[in-house]
Amino acid sequence: MSYFNYLKERIFILLLFFYLLFSFETFLLTIKGSEWLAIFIGMNLVCAYFLVTFTEFYRQKKQYTEIRQAVDSMEEKYLASEILGNPGTEEGFLYQEILHDMGKAMSEKINYYKREVKEYKEYIELWIHEVKIPIAAAQMIIENHKNENAREIEIQIKRIEEYTEQVLYYARSNEVEKDYYIKDLTLEELVNEALVYNRKELILLGTSIDLHDLQMTVKSDGKWLVFILGQLIGNSMKYTGNKTLKLEIYGVEKREKVELHLKDNGIGIKASEVQRVFEKGFTGANGRNEKKSTGIGLYLCKKLCNRLRHGIALRSTEGEGCEVILTFPKSSFSNLTDL
Repeated sequence: MSYFNYLKERIFILLLFFYLLFSFETFLLTIKGSEWLAIFIGMNLVCAYFLVTFTEFYRQKKQYTEIRQAVDSMEEKYLASEILGNPGTEEGFLYQEILHDMGKAMSEKINYYKREVKEYKEYIELWIHEVKIPIAAAQMIIENHKNENAREIEIQIKRIEEYTEQVLYYARSNEVEKDYYIKDLTLEELVNEALVYNRKELILLGTSIDLHDLQMTVKSDGKWLVFILGQLIGNSMKYTGNKTLKLEIYGVEKREKVELHLKDNGIGIKASEVQRVFEKGFTGANGRNEKKSTGIGLYLCKKLCNRLRHGIALRSTEGEGCEVILTFPKSSFSNLTDL
């Protein structure tokens, strides 16, 4: 906002002023001996005009700056009309009234969609808890009726259970802070719990597992972190190719952080796709070829890690496997419980 643009927007008034000034000066000059009077009056009128317009410009710019700063500091900017002071002009009152009505309408619309999302989320959570009952029943039936097809059926049912868990965690991912309990955990107990959950598929694949340097302690929510580890281990099992799966899981303690490394010897990821693996819905060439990827697993891991203030990164060489690194910054451990 500049004074020059302010005058440009009022060009008609400016031209009218100089027309009237010219007419008045011409009239004065027709009077003998009034030249100096005409010059004096003309200069004063010009100075008065620009002084008045600059004062008004300065007042409006100051008011705009204050509003801009107040709005920038707000998270819910559609409520800006609630913090505006007295505009001081009739035009300002009219604009403020319009902004107030717009903000009110927007607030009502947002609250409507919040209720809709909340009801939908509650339904999804209820549905997941309900569908777990027949899944558990099917697993019990298989346990009691072992035959040549039972193991494969059991694996498929477990996958159904994993996908329902994924939906549940996805539904809750925007409100992790309302559903977690932060405490001291060792990497060893977290990794073991995730491996035990996937033990049958790991055994079926003849997986070789190398665990070491996992005695380090981190602060996190065990339930959410075990889910993240389960997703990562599940990805390793999906993309083994024709190899016997080898997993290496270990911790590294550094000055300001603790790292948990998960390495596999699977088919790996193309170099051009590594930077996109955490994008929602991205499956990549391997996901399309294997027809096993939904593009949600790693995206959800990234989202949950961000909520828990953990880092996650992936590096891979195509044909040689992947390595995922979970990072637990030591400096944020004490802040994690304050969320």
